[in-house]
Amino acid sequence: MVGAVLVLLVLSVLQLGLALHVRNTVTDAAAEGAGMRRSAEDRSRAGPSGHGS
Repeated sequence: MVGAVLVLLVLSVLQLGLALHVRNTVTDAAAEGAGMRRSAEDRSRAGPSGHGS
């Protein structure tokens, strides 16, 4: 009985760690994508010469 509770506790902690890892990975990817979009928008506003107007 105690062993089953211990296994359940360990698996729960591992699941929580995996969920937090996935959340942090998705958040980081979204932030990086937003930064890339902002950089692309800045380049498109600068025009073909690369300088702002």
